[in-house]
Amino acid sequence: QRQRQYLGSTSEEEERAARYCEQHSVPEHEVLVRVREDTERRMAGRAHMLSGHSQAALIAMLLKLSGARHVLELGCFTGYTTLAMAEALSATGGHVTTVERDLEMAEIAQKNFEMSPWAPHISLEIGDAMEVVQQIPGGGPN
Repeated sequence: QRQRQYLGSTSEEEERAARYCEQHSVPEHEVLVRVREDTERRMAGRAHMLSGHSQAALIAMLLKLSGARHVLELGCFTGYTTLAMAEALSATGGHVTTVERDLEMAEIAQKNFEMSPWAPHISLEIGDAMEVVQQIPGGGPN
């Protein structure tokens, strides 16, 4: 339904696929529910930028399966997917570094990170990704 609300009408096949994914995904953590609902309420005109639960669950599963310990995310919007990745990495002590250039979004995301149990697994860098990545050890050309 969220897709229909923000992206226009969807086909019956797309709706069935979305329902199937939701029915066969792990439940959405209460922190993620709170961030999603707050984003949809406060950012109505831009809420379509929010990754859905199914997408975030898939990313989290892939991180777990791959054994990833560190993630670099470029652009975090309000932090929903960042939090899903941090949740997935928290069991192994992993870490997400996210870069956001929009100061308003960075402030919202930081508040969302701080109210989550995964805050120790997240670093937020504010600025242009091309510039910030150069400052991260191993992030630029040698």
